[in-house]
Amino acid sequence: VTLPAGGNSTGNNFVDERLGTISGNVKEDIDNNDSGDVNLSGVTIELLSGTTVIASTTTDASGNYSFTNQPAGTYIVKQTNLGGYSDVSDTDAPNDNLIDVTLPAGGNSTGNNFVDERLNGDLSITKTDGLTTVSPGQKVTYTIVVSNNGPNTATNALVSDTIPTTLTNVMWTSVAAGGATDNQASGTGNINDLVTLTSGSSITYTVMGTVAANAITNKLSDFGLGTDDTNLGQTVTVNGVKADAFYINSGYQTTNTVLWQRNETNDHGLGVWSNGEPNPITSGGDVNELSNQLNQEVIRLTKTAGEQWTSLWVSSLDGGGSGGAEKGTLYWSNSATPTLNTLTTKFTFQYGDFGSSVEGNILGLTQSASFDKNAQYLFFVAGPNTAGTNNDYLVWKATTASGTTLTNTATVTAPNGFIDTNPNNNSATDTDTIVAPTGDLSITKTDGVTTVTPGQKLTYTIVVSNNGSGTATDALVSDTIPNNLTGVTWTSVANGGATGNEASGTGNINDLVTLTSGSSITYTVMGTIAANPLAYTPTKINLQGDSALDGPDGNIRTFSASGVSVKASAFSRSTSGTWSSAFLGSFSSGLGVTDSSEGNGDNGTHRVDNNGRDNYVLFEFSESVIVDKAFLDSVVGDSDATVWIGNFSDPFNNHLTLSDSVLNSFGFSEINTTSSSSDRSANLNATKIAGNTLVIAARTDDSSNNDNFKIKSLDIFQSVSGGSTSVVNTATVTAPTGFTDTNPNNNSATDTDTVLAAPGVRTPGFWQNSKWQKFWDGIQGNEPSQKTEPNFPDSDLLFAPYTNSAQPGKVLDPVTGQYGVGLLIGDFNRNGMTDTGEDTLFYTRAQALQIVDSSMHPNGQDVRYTLGRDLVASWLNYLAANPIDTANPTDQDARYYLKEGINWLQALTPDQNGNGKGDGYLQGLTGNETPNSQTPRITSSSSYWNTGISSASGLPSPYNLNNSVTYGVDAGSVIHDKLDDYNNGRGLADGVFYGG
Repeated sequence: VTLPAGGNSTGNNFVDERLGTISGNVKEDIDNNDSGDVNLSGVTIELLSGTTVIASTTTDASGNYSFTNQPAGTYIVKQTNLGGYSDVSDTDAPNDNLIDVTLPAGGNSTGNNFVDERLNGDLSITKTDGLTTVSPGQKVTYTIVVSNNGPNTATNALVSDTIPTTLTNVMWTSVAAGGATDNQASGTGNINDLVTLTSGSSITYTVMGTVAANAITNKLSDFGLGTDDTNLGQTVTVNGVKADAFYINSGYQTTNTVLWQRNETNDHGLGVWSNGEPNPITSGGDVNELSNQLNQEVIRLTKTAGEQWTSLWVSSLDGGGSGGAEKGTLYWSNSATPTLNTLTTKFTFQYGDFGSSVEGNILGLTQSASFDKNAQYLFFVAGPNTAGTNNDYLVWKATTASGTTLTNTATVTAPNGFIDTNPNNNSATDTDTIVAPTGDLSITKTDGVTTVTPGQKLTYTIVVSNNGSGTATDALVSDTIPNNLTGVTWTSVANGGATGNEASGTGNINDLVTLTSGSSITYTVMGTIAANPLAYTPTKINLQGDSALDGPDGNIRTFSASGVSVKASAFSRSTSGTWSSAFLGSFSSGLGVTDSSEGNGDNGTHRVDNNGRDNYVLFEFSESVIVDKAFLDSVVGDSDATVWIGNFSDPFNNHLTLSDSVLNSFGFSEINTTSSSSDRSANLNATKIAGNTLVIAARTDDSSNNDNFKIKSLDIFQSVSGGSTSVVNTATVTAPTGFTDTNPNNNSATDTDTVLAAPGVRTPGFWQNSKWQKFWDGIQGNEPSQKTEPNFPDSDLLFAPYTNSAQPGKVLDPVTGQYGVGLLIGDFNRNGMTDTGEDTLFYTRAQALQIVDSSMHPNGQDVRYTLGRDLVASWLNYLAANPIDTANPTDQDARYYLKEGINWLQALTPDQNGNGKGDGYLQGLTGNETPNSQTPRITSSSSYWNTGISSASGLPSPYNLNNSVTYGVDAGSVIHDKLDDYNNGRGLADGVFYGG
């Protein structure tokens, strides 16, 4: 105070306020009800005035806090939760984390209490694949369900699944339900997923994988690899499997009893030489095999504990046992020395169980279904047929698999601060025993027909399936195509998870595939019945010898094999076309040629070559054969070859002299090429043409002149006398090693079709000539001399009805637009009408009979009749199932010449329906409205008959209006000759004898 002189200082007053205290407590509600609360220490409590923090403290060990010396006013007390806690309201303290406080002057505000609750819930997880055993290659699907059974939300709970190495190619998806969030929708491999699980929510994971192929370790114990005829002693162990030799005589005896090693074709494995038997080497016979001849011999096999038997193979089980087929019995037990004659765990096997083979896997037999793969001891004995002089076999080999498990554990881990009220359900483990795969592999095959004709196209459907539970990895699908089915191609389509199949191929099928449970593969096989589909047997003719390098030209060498003989001789041709005989030598590496330009044949010039003069080797067989292969040896440079196959009248006894004209008459030729300079087996004659004459030359159109080889052998197919004319085709599926096929009886499928010769129609010029009438009267003895000619018909041929036509039995006349009975030549799909792209000629039955009447075309006055009767006869042959197509689509085959014949008549007959093409009407045909003046004759001297037709412009009226015909057209005489060849069975482009 400043007091002035004489002044007064008043109002110097004081006002004091009593300060107050705000206090309270923080507790944890550990049971979520009114009781059981405990004090929480270290909880931060703030005092706010408005929004401003004016003081802060923490709770003491008793959970208490206080703010002292606070003036009167309105405050907010705020609690900050400890980690893992949430605010709750119960009857102990209805407050959350904010309390409004009004503090009077000098007063105390107490009971500002907070109750917190730690987050908790029951997180659980389950996992199953619904299986107890699995096999390598099997697909497995797990279902994992993680749940929060409440009461609080778990944020950042971790769902994990570490995939075992025995499960491969793992993918997974997840779907949340009931409010769960943050899960990954999908992934591969291990699962590590941080998720939010509200109370009552769940997430379902679907995990898919494949059991690893190496999940089981297979071991092979082969007892057939040692030195033949070796005494191995009483016991031997191979790759973990122990074999012991005994004989039964009041127990298991080992006196003078040993295992005996055999290792020959169809005789490999372990036998027994037992007490009292003669010396197995000096006495001969099979006393060294497992037998019941003198003693009841036993071979016991023992495996490593924990492994499984997956295959057991026997050998030398033949048809020469007492009473026929040799038999054996397999016993199994977990006892080392059971009494076998009372042991019921057994099955028998015998020769014939493996077809014609004398060896096989007995665990692949149907009767092995009850076999215990886990049995520790196996016992092989001979019998139970009566002991005799030859009842024995060998124990060959065994495979075992190391058993293991597929163990997969999924877990859910609560987030930090979250109390899981039941930690016992936080993990789930699924365990499957991994066993050797089993399944029922089956195969079916059909072409839907039972009879076929030469040249007919066939389509087989082969379906191979796995009807079992295990996956078969590297199962072999095979189909060896018979030699009377040619031009074979195939495709395949997998279904249901099958993989590994080849999409397409040619010839035989040998396809290693993977068949999962329930999967299948469908093969579609297409081929053509050979023109000579008789039964043939393979024969190899060896052409080796030891001759000089040179000798007299024109020599003939004769070789024979399996009743077939062939005479071989040599020729050479100069570049100017001069032919000469040459010397044919026979050496250790096969046949070679020394021609007149090669001196004495030294310096390698005695090979079949094209250096200077081209060398040819002529083979003349004693019968018709199918030449399949030629082995070309002693190759220098290259071994490209030109090959001809023909049919001549008894060439074996009527030796041919080669010339250009003779070669051109062979009918079939091919150029067989290679990029290799090594000796090779040359595959010839893919279409299986039969012939009695063969020529092999160093490639004759090769300007490089570097083809040099010798012909060491010929592989041929020889006709079997009285053989069945059928096409037999068998497809098989073979289970992979270690895979047990529970039903081996459906592992092969055979389709058999009887080959019927299609009826033939020869050139029909005699059909309406009276001197031929008696041939057709059907009375034996009335046949003319021509009856003895090859392929001459022995009955009338009626043309087949059109079953696919809109009016069955009739065809649509393209001129009148009416259906009628007759021939629609060119209707190749036989639907009774002219489709887009087809050129056709329609003749009524009466007109067709007129066309083939020889009196209608005397002295070549109208060669259209000559070609017309060729077309009628060819069309009847086609309708009778005589094929018109060769294997090569670019060949000028019967189909080609049928089309050419139609085009030729369309060019030289009147256009009756205005489409720019003639319709086949000839002078003198009945039932036609076109005047004869509008269809002038074509004589045999015309250029159209002799040289062909290039366009309509040079044709006589009205034929010059036929502008829509497909030009140019071959000469009529050429078409006539080719169709005559077809009708008379003389073959066309590929030398195949189709018609006639």
